[in-house]
Amino acid sequence: MKSITQQRLAELANVSVSTVSKAFANSNEISEKTKNKIFELAKEYGCFAKYYSGTPTIKVIAVIANEIKENVYTKGLKQLDKRIRQDGNVMLVAYSNYSQQTRQYLMDYFTTYAKVDGLIVFSSLKELTVSNLDIPIVAFSSKSSAQNKQIADRIVWDMNTITDSAISYLMQNGHTDIAYVGEFLSKPKQDMFKAVMQKHNLPVPGEFVRTSRLRLEEAGYSEMKELLSLPKRPTAIFCAYDTIAHGVISCIKDSGFSVPDDFSVISMDNIDTSAMGYNLTTFQKVDISFYDMAYELLLKRMDNPYIPKQTIIANPRFIERGSVRNMHGF
Repeated sequence: MKSITQQRLAELANVSVSTVSKAFANSNEISEKTKNKIFELAKEYGCFAKYYSGTPTIKVIAVIANEIKENVYTKGLKQLDKRIRQDGNVMLVAYSNYSQQTRQYLMDYFTTYAKVDGLIVFSSLKELTVSNLDIPIVAFSSKSSAQNKQIADRIVWDMNTITDSAISYLMQNGHTDIAYVGEFLSKPKQDMFKAVMQKHNLPVPGEFVRTSRLRLEEAGYSEMKELLSLPKRPTAIFCAYDTIAHGVISCIKDSGFSVPDDFSVISMDNIDTSAMGYNLTTFQKVDISFYDMAYELLLKRMDNPYIPKQTIIANPRFIERGSVRNMHGF
């Protein structure tokens, strides 16, 4: 259909031409009822995009996550999407697959080329550059990955506190022969495990520190196989994250042993399947409410970009289930 002039739209809407012009400029002088009437006619006659010059009210929030597999990020992304959609805004999700190069490319794309209204990134930003600081950014990261200059609002969890609490809990239950199972992307957790064990004067045999080239359940399963082959085995296994712990538990059971009678297992993340299928004792790094906080931080900075950058510390929550045995017998 051929588009029509603003004068013809004014006639159809029974208003003045200046009213039509102000409506397309999104002027506050025109009532919402009149605007909607004019806009509906413009859409009907195919000229809305031609004349509309107002600022869209929908905000586009980009999220750079690490991966799409079922883990702690999945729950957070669902909560973010829920909150963003409740406000009538739109969430875009991209995955870096833990690649720093990919993460940097996505940062540049969203902040410089796509120019989204806000960005949430799962990264410390320590090794990334932000070329457009006008875009509000909130980063989820570990407290151990601090920056010299804070370029974004941050929500951080204290990995050292989680690791220390896990080891202390195992010690309270009589465990001193404790192994670590992780994978190549969780090397910082391995280093923290060693440091905490040394702090508590516990032995750290090299064969008890297992870092797989595999990932997720496969990593846990394969490394537990190696631990089972040792002449002296650990009594407890600290896992880098829940999905690895699932593989560890599966290997223990497939090998004719049980959890926690033969081996105790503790982890971090608290994904849904840890409760239902594995009865896993674990730590929840970030409560679901912190994803709401991340979105609210973005909204505040959109309204006022000059407020000081904030860092919110997420206190870990301990979820005690049935995967750790009390070696004291009570």
